[in-house]
Amino acid sequence: FFSMCEWGVDNPATWAPKVGNSWRTTADIWDNWNSMLNNIALNSILYEAAGPGGWNDPDMLEVGNGGMTTTEYTSHFSLWAISKSPLLIGCDVNNMSNDTFTILTNKEVIAVNQDKLGVQGRIVSSSTSLRYRQAEADFVRGLYRQVSSLGMNKRDTMRMLKKKMLGDDAAVSGLRNVIVKPCDVNDPDQLWAPNSDGTIRHKQEGKCLDVFNCDKTVGAAV
Repeated sequence: FFSMCEWGVDNPATWAPKVGNSWRTTADIWDNWNSMLNNIALNSILYEAAGPGGWNDPDMLEVGNGGMTTTEYTSHFSLWAISKSPLLIGCDVNNMSNDTFTILTNKEVIAVNQDKLGVQGRIVSSSTSLRYRQAEADFVRGLYRQVSSLGMNKRDTMRMLKKKMLGDDAAVSGLRNVIVKPCDVNDPDQLWAPNSDGTIRHKQEGKCLDVFNCDKTVGAAV
C-alpha cells in the first residue's frame, strides 16, 4: 500500500491514482472539531477521484488523542469511514481508553469503509450552521479545477489561493488551516486585531479569518 503525502498542494487527485494507493488531500489535521470538519469538507469535493485501489486521504485519525469528546470522535471515525479514507490510527494504541477502542474496532463502520464498490461519500446538503463550509468547498472546487487546467506548481497555487481569498494586498505568510467564515467574537479560533470593529475581515465579503492553533497575538504570522 503506497500512501502519498504532499498535502494536496499539487492536485494529486488528478494524477496520483496512477502512482499510489492513497494521497493526502488536505493540510495536517489538528485534534479539534473544526479542523476535522474542514478536512473532511475539502476531501469531499474530490470524491470522483476515489475508487478501488486509490483513495483520497484527509489525514490520519485523531480518535483517542484527547482534543474532542467521545461523540465527536465517533463522528470523526464515521466520516472517514464513509469517505473511504484510510483509517490510520493516530493515537497511542498501548494506552487507549475503552471508548477509543470501541470506536476504532466497530466492525459495522469498518465494513462501510471496506465496501468493495468503493464509492466515496460526499456532502449533498448541509444545515444553516454549516452552509459556509459548503460555500468554501464550492470555492475550492472551482479553484482546484482552474489550477489543474493551468498545470500550476505549489508556489503559484498558494499565490492564487491567497489572492482569491484575501485580495492582492493580503499580508499573510501562509494559509495552512485558514478559512473565511462569518465573524463571531466568541470563536476562540478567530484572530482579532484593533480595527474599527475589532476584527480582521475578509476584503470583499466582510467575513473573518478563522485560524487553527495559531498564536492569537495581534500581528502574529498566520
